[in-house]
Amino acid sequence: MVTIVSGKGSPGATTTIAALASTWPTPVVLADCDPAGGDLVPGWLGQWLVTGTIRRDRGLLSYATATRHAPAGDPAVLGEHLHVAPPAPHVGWQV
Repeated sequence: MVTIVSGKGSPGATTTIAALASTWPTPVVLADCDPAGGDLVPGWLGQWLVTGTIRRDRGLLSYATATRHAPAGDPAVLGEHLHVAPPAPHVGWQV
């Protein structure tokens, strides 16, 4: 697990983790956990939101809702809540 943490508006955290995930040599899950709203979807992944590749009904909130009564969360359910976007098809975007 790699974690990059910074305050909202701090330059480079989102860009750094997106670049790291997209160049990682094996499949990876990237989670943008900014409580004020992430910058990945409206920015870098915005064009795939417009085309429907990335859907607003999938992500951290839908995963949390689907697994809220599971004792430890169901990892099998995680894939249903990930986005795969063309810039890095090996990255499961959790936004």
